[in-house]
Amino acid sequence: MRDALKIVDATVHVLVSSKESGGSYTICQVEINGPEGPPMHTHGYEDGFFYILEGNFHFQIGDKSQAAPKGTSVFISRQTPFAFSNRAPGVGRFLMLCQPGGMDLFFQDVNAASRGRTNMDWTRLTSILDKHGISIPKEQ
Repeated sequence: MRDALKIVDATVHVLVSSKESGGSYTICQVEINGPEGPPMHTHGYEDGFFYILEGNFHFQIGDKSQAAPKGTSVFISRQTPFAFSNRAPGVGRFLMLCQPGGMDLFFQDVNAASRGRTNMDWTRLTSILDKHGISIPKEQ
C-alpha cells in the first residue's frame, strides 16, 4: 500500500492514481477523525462520487442539505459548490472517485503544504487551490 497522505485530521489513501488510470480517474479512501471537513468549495476540473464506508457524514450541495450515513452514495458534478463533514464521533471513512484524474496530485500538494500543522488555513493554499481548479467562495 502507498504511504498515507496526512492532511490535518484527514488521512488519504490513494487506491488508483491518475497516472495509473492514464488520467481518466482517481480513487481514494479518505478517513476523517472527528467532526471535520472542508469548507464550501467547487471543483472546476472533475466530477466526484463519494461512497460512505463508516461514520455519519453530512453534505451541503449548493443550497441542499443531505445526510450521508454508512452505505450512502453522493455524486457531485464539477462547478457545483459543496462541503461535507463527519457528524459521528471518531473516524469516518469514504471512497471517493474523481473523474478525470488529478485529485491525488492535489492531495499530495496539500499534504506537503500542511505538514506539521494542526489546523487548515485554506487561505494559505490559494496557489495550490488555483493550480487544481478548486475555489472557495470569498464569504468563507
